[in-house]
Amino acid sequence: MLKKLFKIKKVYFSVIFLLLGSFFVFTRQSNAIVIMPGGEISGQITDSKTNSPLQGVDVQLTDGTNLLKQTTSDSNGEYFLFTNFCNFPPGLRVKANLDGYIEQEISNINVPCNGGVIINIALEPEAQEINPVILIPGLMGSWNVPLSGWQIDPLLHTYDNLWQALQKVGCDSPEGCVYVKDQNLFTFPYQWRVSNELTAYDLMRKIDEVQQLTGASKVDIISHSMGGLVARYYIENELFLQDNDGIDNVDVDQIIFLGTPHNGATKSYLVWEAGQVGPNREDWLMERIFSVEADFNGYGSIFQYVRNLPMTSIQEILPIFNYLKDKDTGILKQYPNNYPENNFLENLNLQEKLNKMNLVKGLNIIGKMGLDSTINILRIEENQGAGGEWEHGYPENYNSIFGDHGLEKSEGDKTVPNRSNNEFLNWQTIELNFDHSDIVTEAQKIIIKELTGIEPMEIIKENIFSKWLLIKVHSPVDFQVIDPNGNILGKDFENSNILNQIPKAFYSGFNNTAEFALIPDPLDGKYNVKLMGTSNGSFELIISNFNNDIVNDSSVIGNINLNNTKEYAFDYGQSQTEPIIINEVIHKISIDNVIDDLQKIIYNKGLKNKGQGISLLVQLKIIKKWDKKLNTENTKNKKIKNKIYTKLILTEIELIKKQLNFLLKKNKVNQESYNILINDLNLLKLNYQK
Repeated sequence: MLKKLFKIKKVYFSVIFLLLGSFFVFTRQSNAIVIMPGGEISGQITDSKTNSPLQGVDVQLTDGTNLLKQTTSDSNGEYFLFTNFCNFPPGLRVKANLDGYIEQEISNINVPCNGGVIINIALEPEAQEINPVILIPGLMGSWNVPLSGWQIDPLLHTYDNLWQALQKVGCDSPEGCVYVKDQNLFTFPYQWRVSNELTAYDLMRKIDEVQQLTGASKVDIISHSMGGLVARYYIENELFLQDNDGIDNVDVDQIIFLGTPHNGATKSYLVWEAGQVGPNREDWLMERIFSVEADFNGYGSIFQYVRNLPMTSIQEILPIFNYLKDKDTGILKQYPNNYPENNFLENLNLQEKLNKMNLVKGLNIIGKMGLDSTINILRIEENQGAGGEWEHGYPENYNSIFGDHGLEKSEGDKTVPNRSNNEFLNWQTIELNFDHSDIVTEAQKIIIKELTGIEPMEIIKENIFSKWLLIKVHSPVDFQVIDPNGNILGKDFENSNILNQIPKAFYSGFNNTAEFALIPDPLDGKYNVKLMGTSNGSFELIISNFNNDIVNDSSVIGNINLNNTKEYAFDYGQSQTEPIIINEVIHKISIDNVIDDLQKIIYNKGLKNKGQGISLLVQLKIIKKWDKKLNTENTKNKKIKNKIYTKLILTEIELIKKQLNFLLKKNKVNQESYNILINDLNLLKLNYQK
């Protein structure tokens, strides 16, 4: 330890060093030396709520008026001070100060000479102002749920865990929960197929709505993927000056980006240029959903759907860096020459626009999945498709079974390469070793600590799925799925309502929308799919089995009439990786069932002439009489008689069908009644055919 020595006068002396406790004693021949002893103050500084050590705390030692010593705590929260003022009668004071914490002063400290005292300090976090939070999902992260409206990702449940975690913050404290759904915690689902510019104006209205509801002057935003670009457009184009809150200041306090493609994502080129969605499991699901949407909206392919709708949001996440490499020369083309241009991102990254982001605080969180994880560069050649696909270049051997398909990969989150988002302005960037979707769940502790100052003890991981069944149909049918426990998902054929009895499953609905259903982590066992015709024509039922990184499609094609039904069944096992086998379920029908249906049709005036209905009823009762004889007579000539009765019944059925065809042609029976009776008669025939 260093001791302060006061020399009286004279130069020549000899010194004998003796180590006594914590100070030195000096002697000399002719002149006196006064030796000032001292003592130590040390300890650890922690967060009073979490007991975590605090680094960088400013620690000052004073006598109440004068600053005597100053230091900062180390990475373990530890500090050390030495003072000559030991056994100081009025007592010393230690003051600890760190941004975000309440300053604390410890007084009346008496440090023994040649000794020390330990002063541990627990700093209390400042009461952090809690702003309302708006969660903005990414591409395909919003869906219009029948009877419920727009929701964030009811398909893959990407945001479920973060959403639950936000609602649990502080709930075990005396102050109660920090966030309450629809009071200061909100989602912002949106139509992700349109331009992000239009969505940003919707965000403006959402922020207005939240401010009016909560009375808050500012909100915090958590934005995933493309949702971050929506938030950036809102700030950078100062839409907060166009809102209705009467305040001309920015109304966003802080933004947290999760995997936001600030400079674009290379894989979006595949979708925009050719309707090809990419090699990952999430891409396969996107491709199949896009295909049924394209068919429903009258487009011949996903490419036509994306380009002619147009799905502008896809164009707006095209990269604005160099990512197309000539196959023959190996030279990267210089953006924007011979590239599909992205004016949206170009404008968003102008320096004058980027400077507007300094109006808010922010955090940039990205995923890193390894050096060979994410499409970064496309090695292309000229090979434009007949329909205009691959206008700016075809990835070498893209459709080949072997090779890298012209896709050169680098570090990233499997969707966004890190060179697109590894830094944003001077904001802090946090890297997590998770992919583009999982990062939302894995970053929940960081997000909550950033927004509230409270770090949760655990991460919620409840809705993590690796297996799905996707059921989709091409018109003209509606459908319902029955799982092994008898739960129904789909259209209620009885009253045209929607049934969703399967946990976490999604059904798109049947009114003016592409019809599909997605079941996560399906149960083992037998599933049934019932179809009902919405008009006359051919249909296709497609069932896709997603099992980790394997997907198999199975389908059946058939014909159906208006209001007629068909049923199919298949067995499912979670370990199953081969295509699902779909079998048609044939339901037997009795002559009594046909008679009941005809009587209902007569009652409901499905036949214009009641007499014609009664005539058909007489014919059916004749069939019933023959059927009874067929099943009850027991004579020595039974085999011959059964053959005769069977032929009579089949002939009579065909005769009734001809009469129905005539009545339909003359518009004397409505289409629905005709379809019901024809379907009944066809099923009835199966009872008498070998």
